Amino acid sequence: MRIIKTRFSEEDRYKILLVLVWTRTILTSYVYQFLLRIPILNQVADGIKTTIYIIAIIFALDVILKRQKIVDVIFGLTCIVGYFINMDLFPRSQEYLMDNIVKILFIAVPAYYIGTSMNKDEYIDLLYKWSRICLCAILIYFMVFGFKAEEGRKEVENMGIAYRILPHLIMVLLYTLNEKRKSDIILSVIGMVLLLACGTRGAVIGVAAFLGIYILLFYHTKQKWIAVGILAVSSVLMLLNIEVLINPLTAILQHFGFSTRVVNALQENEIFYDNGRSQIVYTMMRLLKENNYRAMGLAGDRNIVWWMAYSHNIVLELWVTFGIYMGSAFFGIICFIIIRALLGRNYQEKGFIVSLIFGGSFFKLFFTSSFLLEYQFFFLIGYCVCVIRKEKRLNNECRLLR
Repeated sequence: MRIIKTRFSEEDRYKILLVLVWTRTILTSYVYQFLLRIPILNQVADGIKTTIYIIAIIFALDVILKRQKIVDVIFGLTCIVGYFINMDLFPRSQEYLMDNIVKILFIAVPAYYIGTSMNKDEYIDLLYKWSRICLCAILIYFMVFGFKAEEGRKEVENMGIAYRILPHLIMVLLYTLNEKRKSDIILSVIGMVLLLACGTRGAVIGVAAFLGIYILLFYHTKQKWIAVGILAVSSVLMLLNIEVLINPLTAILQHFGFSTRVVNALQENEIFYDNGRSQIVYTMMRLLKENNYRAMGLAGDRNIVWWMAYSHNIVLELWVTFGIYMGSAFFGIICFIIIRALLGRNYQEKGFIVSLIFGGSFFKLFFTSSFLLEYQFFFLIGYCVCVIRKEKRLNNECRLLR
């Protein structure tokens, strides 16, 4: 460990950890798939992948700790103590929490501290470069494996791959909108095709929402309304000529064995079909009412909606976890932190926050996944806290100069 610390500077060690966190969705998944094909190692592939991540955290721990405040330490201790108290108070969730203790306490929660340590704009450029690499890697993967459909040419409907592509596609889109490089435009188009090929509506809606919010927040008045007009006209033309667009796209996707789920939903006007989620909301709200809206603990939703495993909505999950009043308060705090960070003056930071919101962390939690397991969500909150502190420091310096 001492040898590594002498060979790599504090900055290098933090950058390695940051890249590991950012590329965990794609590049580290490829390493995992490689390990699964090696005898003996395939038995411990999960452990190796997690161990690499934890070792990187340990090597960068001194760097991260220097960039924390007392409130951050309190937050971490509260997470750890609360986790084990929860298992004692809500024994029905004990098995799930024990099974996922590494994912939650050693992967998700530490991502908050990696976010709070991201105090330089150059880190955003670094992640953008790795997002380009990730998109190229996923393209190569599809060319080698994805285009070779399985027996019977079954369609590939992989939500996991779609949400792995999403943060990197949105990151490249962010730089495409800012700098308009031809290579980024090409990568963005390829990424959108791959996203459609996965057949996940939530990811496609995430890209559309990112583009709309980014244009409204960051484009100048004249550019903004020109862009909104182009998007509106394009949308109307698409809806009027949906068959002309959908039929060839469906044929292309079917030819390569990809999913046509999204384009079929567009064609049949079912793009916003909730796929049973309304039944989950109804069931949970009924049981919450029967429980007098009291907390059911971490992973409490896993004990309610057994046939769908979890709530599929962050607000509902917070209500079930902490009770409707405290859960609403926590959701309000989360929204306040994000909005407060977006009110800063640094456009690069604000753009990155928007890309994080729609790139597989906060926005995603309204459709799928759980905030307990979503390390990108903790990373987003940590980065927003970092931005707020930088803005406060800058304001204090300005007052002193006056």
